[in-house]
Amino acid sequence: MKSIKAEQVRLTAAMEHVHQEMDATYGSRRMLSEVRELGFDIGRYKVRRLMRQLKLVAKRPKQHRYPTYGKLSVIAPNDVKSSI
Repeated sequence: MKSIKAEQVRLTAAMEHVHQEMDATYGSRRMLSEVRELGFDIGRYKVRRLMRQLKLVAKRPKQHRYPTYGKLSVIAPNDVKSSI
């Protein structure tokens, strides 16, 4: 029988390792699947709580922005008027 404390230490070390290996992009759901593949029987909310305690925060992708290069050109003014 394994000690609960030893199991907890192994779990936190595995979570920190996965977090570092995946460049801090995994949230609780993907972390759960990785940790389960490593052989831990754990639920998502426990993973979420442990991630919060260990301060493991998933990075979010940056918002896409279209580049702007100086002044925008206007070919023709928009003079369409409704003719109803």
